[in-house]
Amino acid sequence: MSLVLGFRLLMIGAAFGLSTHLVFAAAPKKPAATAVAPAAGGVLLDEALAAEHGAGWRKAKGEWKFVDGAWQGGEIKAEKHGAVARHNITFTDAVIEFDVKLDGAKAVSLSINDPKGHNSRLGITPAGLRLTKDDHDHAGPDKAAVLATLAVKLDAGQWQHVRIEQKGESFTAQVGEHRLEGKHAEINQPKSNIGLTVAGETASFKNLRVTALPAAK
Repeated sequence: MSLVLGFRLLMIGAAFGLSTHLVFAAAPKKPAATAVAPAAGGVLLDEALAAEHGAGWRKAKGEWKFVDGAWQGGEIKAEKHGAVARHNITFTDAVIEFDVKLDGAKAVSLSINDPKGHNSRLGITPAGLRLTKDDHDHAGPDKAAVLATLAVKLDAGQWQHVRIEQKGESFTAQVGEHRLEGKHAEINQPKSNIGLTVAGETASFKNLRVTALPAAK
């Protein structure tokens, strides 16, 4: 191969590489709802919920107010639906921590959604704990699945510290001294928001923190 021909081939290759780079650079970005947290992790949300909440919350159902240094939610009977407050937040793997106190509520939950709908949740009642993989939209083909249950006695008026960890297919929760572990392939998706729910009378929440984890391998 002559030096001239070799030089021409080199220039063509360089031009192709440059044009390819420009096409990729101009490609549209993915919607924010499907973005994932940085691989290094970090705190995504940190709210004391002692006297106020951040602007990112939307109170979809129920009555929410601040009582005795905590955010209290309760069902409104006329709505025929549990109280719900949600916050948009993007992660795939994360640790979620908060304190909860049952003030007569039949049940509370930390609900996790992905862009398709309901993803998973930790349910807490005075008599037990439950981890579930949720039905996205009740239209199929996926269905809800109970991943773990534990019978416990949680007294009204007593604060419980909750630590939830989702990493890949793994879903674990620690409520006070009680621990649950579950696993399901379909929870391993980018998440889009979290929600606090209360069924029946009131429950209180405070010290909420969400920390992203490095993506599971």
